[in-house]
Amino acid sequence: MTYVTAEEVKSYAKIDYKDLGYETEAEFNSFLSGLINQVEGVIESYCNVPSGFFQDGGLTFTNELYDFHNPVALRYRPVISVSKVEVNKAGYGLAPDWQTMDSTDYIVDYNAGLIWFTADFPAVKLQSVRVTYTAGYTSTPQAIKNVCLMLAGNILHAILQRKISPVVRIDEFTVRFVVPDVFTDEMRRILAPFICRSFSVG
Repeated sequence: MTYVTAEEVKSYAKIDYKDLGYETEAEFNSFLSGLINQVEGVIESYCNVPSGFFQDGGLTFTNELYDFHNPVALRYRPVISVSKVEVNKAGYGLAPDWQTMDSTDYIVDYNAGLIWFTADFPAVKLQSVRVTYTAGYTSTPQAIKNVCLMLAGNILHAILQRKISPVVRIDEFTVRFVVPDVFTDEMRRILAPFICRSFSVG
């Protein structure tokens, strides 16, 4: 599932398949599909999130390991749901003894991606907390869609203006060639609230 569709990009950019030298709408749509994937990758990389993070319903991360801190800062946020929190009750040098915590033994700050422990602490600190959770958004944020359209539209116009080839094919070189000029400060400002800062997680 993509954040925007080929039809949305065409409507936004106001570019026809003939403008880029394609013989059919189907060929142009195939090109746009690749372009959309590249644009989404640029946005995800800039926001420091994995592929598909902004899709409807977010992404699920299973059995992620963390050192014990109170709170534990999850890698990605905001958090939609936490399905399981486990602590290792074994001591150093012993085989792990993972025990699932009761939901009343911790509190989740969903926006900040923090888990506060109220009881049932692990026996050791290092790699002693294991969490399965879903992070992201219940539906793709409109701001993300807007930047996708803006960036795809800018790339199309840059390609058209520079006439990179008679019939443009999407590839890494083409995107790298134009992105530095078309990924604007305005887009960066829009994306700023969506950047996932790195935490030390052990």
